[in-house]
Amino acid sequence: MLVQRGVGGGLPLWLVIPLLLFLTFALARDARALIPKTFHGYASGQYTRAQVPWQSSEEALCAEVATYLNSDLSSYYTYQFTGTVTPSKTCLLNVYIRSTGQYYSENANLNVLPALICPAGSHAAGSGNECDCDRGYAESGGACVASTPSSSQSCKVPAGTKVGNPILPATGEKFRSETDWRDGGPGALTFVRTYRSGWGLYSLRSTAGMGKAWAHNHSTSLNVMVYYPVGAAAAVTITTPEGHLRAFSKATGSSNWLAAKDALHEPS
Repeated sequence: MLVQRGVGGGLPLWLVIPLLLFLTFALARDARALIPKTFHGYASGQYTRAQVPWQSSEEALCAEVATYLNSDLSSYYTYQFTGTVTPSKTCLLNVYIRSTGQYYSENANLNVLPALICPAGSHAAGSGNECDCDRGYAESGGACVASTPSSSQSCKVPAGTKVGNPILPATGEKFRSETDWRDGGPGALTFVRTYRSGWGLYSLRSTAGMGKAWAHNHSTSLNVMVYYPVGAAAAVTITTPEGHLRAFSKATGSSNWLAAKDALHEPS
């Protein structure tokens, strides 16, 4: 007879294995930092954004719905928004017979919904109102900003960290630094180009006039992302003369800018 023994005299194997799988997936989900979708006004529950544009208020949305319905000249009816949005968040419309203008009935079947979308650098996580940061981004201060922080050693590429032509073993990138011009005398001006193949894969990088994989010692830049409405989280990335990115974010309603982890970021 086959006897199924428990683990350490406790739960049987047939119960332990599903429990471990559940905990693994649950912990993996908890490890992801999800951010909420941002509010962009109000949308129709029945019509697309192209048919009825999103509006800043429920009343404006209902008026726009009535305008869209009236644009169908083949319809037997016309519609007029009464100015009332019902407690169940539907537009209360008066319906008239188009040919005579005679009042016909009320219509309260058109839904008003909050227009929620994922902020820049993120995508919808499941069917709820949360978003997961895209690859190459990480949650910081309620926004998705540049991810994969590098160690302090990556600010410069010291001797001993390069091999071959050269290649950076830590990231597998091709690296090259060229001094094209150097002036003489005190405070001499230089023009130095730096190439890292991984930079070309990173969407937030500026081109510096030579493509995303290149930087030069005069290519310092600042990129600002502001999310609608005003006061929502914002993110800033600063490109240093060495081509490295520093990412910062500001949470909704806060005046403080927070560095994303150790503030040094490279493409994943």
